Amino acid sequence: MGELSKYAFAAFSGFCVGLFYFWGLRFTVQRYRSVLFFLLSFIIRTSLAFVVFYFVGGGNFSNYTLLLLGFILSRFFFLKKRQMA
Repeated sequence: MGELSKYAFAAFSGFCVGLFYFWGLRFTVQRYRSVLFFLLSFIIRTSLAFVVFYFVGGGNFSNYTLLLLGFILSRFFFLKKRQMA
């Protein structure tokens, strides 16, 4: 795999994980009021994000940076899409 495709994969993975994370947060806040469910949701969302960051990042600083950038961009995308609806 070329360098450019590795970087694109890292950014896209960060974006997808961010969408999952923030969608899960929104779903949890809107549907449930139980502290146990909030805690369980937080653990699942954060664990998945850490696992993806660990395996896709692979110890490469550039990959970690692009993962984080994709994650942050997904937050802005999620907020923009929510404001439009």
